[in-house]
Amino acid sequence: MANMHGGNLFLEEGGFTYLFYENEALHEFHESKQMPDSIQMHSLKVRFKNGQIPTSVEKYEEGQGVYNYFIGKDKSKWASSCKSYSKVILKNVYPHIDFEFYENGGNLKYNFIVNEGGKAKDIKLEYLGADELKLKNGSLEVTTSVREIIELPPVVYQESKDNVIGSAYKLNGNVLSFDIDKGLKRRNKFVIDPVLVFSTYSDSR
Repeated sequence: MANMHGGNLFLEEGGFTYLFYENEALHEFHESKQMPDSIQMHSLKVRFKNGQIPTSVEKYEEGQGVYNYFIGKDKSKWASSCKSYSKVILKNVYPHIDFEFYENGGNLKYNFIVNEGGKAKDIKLEYLGADELKLKNGSLEVTTSVREIIELPPVVYQESKDNVIGSAYKLNGNVLSFDIDKGLKRRNKFVIDPVLVFSTYSDSR
């Protein structure tokens, strides 16, 4: 689980889930110590459509301290003394394709690393629970009842970040994929690097 302003992100075998909540209500609770009648929340799941169970999980940059999760009454689902890491890589979420999730300057980032033998066309991200999905000016806009996610046009690079390959999103219903130019050297590893931007809604919006 990763904490972010106004929500949490849960990394899972088959994708990841955002849990957004109304940040202003929680802020008022912390200020007044009085629990509000309700807090608006929204769950958004992003699933690796037609993906596979990762062959392994690599963890990097262990954080300080441990975390305990005692949620619900079922003790078998409790977890204690959990360590934190700044970067996690799920190996082979698609054949020869790894999913890298990490923190960068306080922001959450993810990449797909396409190794030799991998095919970018296999990557299909299925959005479950969004109020609206649309492409606008090359970016993906994901609307929920609490906030909006904007995924800026993807950056694809090979061998170095200076060697950028043309790319774009494709949206088919609620499934996002990547359209990559033919300038790619198919036998060499390349990275698909989306950029996430989060925005919140006010009551007047």
